[in-house]
Amino acid sequence: MSGAAVSVQTLAVTLSGRPILHEISFAATPGEVLAIIGSSGTGKSTLLRTLAGLVSPERGGVDVRNGDERARIAVVFQEPRLLPWLRVAENVAFVMQGPRPARRQRAQAALAAVRLEGCARIWPRQLSGGMAQRTALARALVTSPHLLLLDEPFASVDALTRMELQDHVVELWHQHRFTVVLVTHDIDEALYLADRVLVLGGHPARVQAELDVSMPRPRSRTDPRLLALREPLLHALATPRAVSASGG
Repeated sequence: MSGAAVSVQTLAVTLSGRPILHEISFAATPGEVLAIIGSSGTGKSTLLRTLAGLVSPERGGVDVRNGDERARIAVVFQEPRLLPWLRVAENVAFVMQGPRPARRQRAQAALAAVRLEGCARIWPRQLSGGMAQRTALARALVTSPHLLLLDEPFASVDALTRMELQDHVVELWHQHRFTVVLVTHDIDEALYLADRVLVLGGHPARVQAELDVSMPRPRSRTDPRLLALREPLLHALATPRAVSASGG
């Protein structure tokens, strides 16, 4: 698996007659992890859904490519969205096509990748919040995505589980090197996971700032370089103007 190249050019989105996004432009290189942050209601999730092809832009465009191959895109939402009448492995296999034995084998491999190989036959209601989100990750991974879109996938779990899931995403990224676009409200999460952070702001939303983290993974949450980037990022969130910084 390899990452997709993402290009967003002068994107504008209007929903129910209300402008949500205006003149959004950015790019992500194959294998890059890009975080998008901003206050509630700035259109972060709308932008992610537009990248996924779930929302049609009014103007501009989105280009997602994996070389000459059509890029595969997978989305993990804030809620796991598991089907309660299907067992865990069946939830993972649900997004695949092909013979049942092959789908079952790939689902089992995806569950093993998120350390849930022993949970294939249980029901979603028997899962903890963290386990349910790992199942959602497995369902995304089973499609071998070139672009993984994460829409605040850890917002509904406790702080410790959140950190564990963040570390798990880093492990999966090291294994597969897919491109990631992450929407989050959590500044520390953005700095811990991303190569770059985009700040959305305004109504309709524009890219107000970009911060370059430029640090290898895995990272330490107490690394002084990450802590030093919190201040300019907080300033960018509070002040709608262009800001740039580097973690060296």
